[in-house]
Amino acid sequence: MTPADFGGADNVLAFPDHYNHIHVGFRPMYNTSDGGGALKAGQWIKLINRLNTIDNPTVPVTSSKDALPVKPGDNAGD
Repeated sequence: MTPADFGGADNVLAFPDHYNHIHVGFRPMYNTSDGGGALKAGQWIKLINRLNTIDNPTVPVTSSKDALPVKPGDNAGD
């Protein structure tokens, strides 16, 4: 994943323990000091529409020839 995959976002992160899911964060564009930090109705629609533009990757179900074996006790895949 690169920033280009997400419309040029400058805060794309990849973690090995997030191999099967993504997190989407956002900063509300209005004052949340009153505890109302949720998106407004129209903003939810905009967020969902944007998320729907992200293509699901094709993920192989077998290891590549370059894959490294996981040793017992490794945290990979936890």
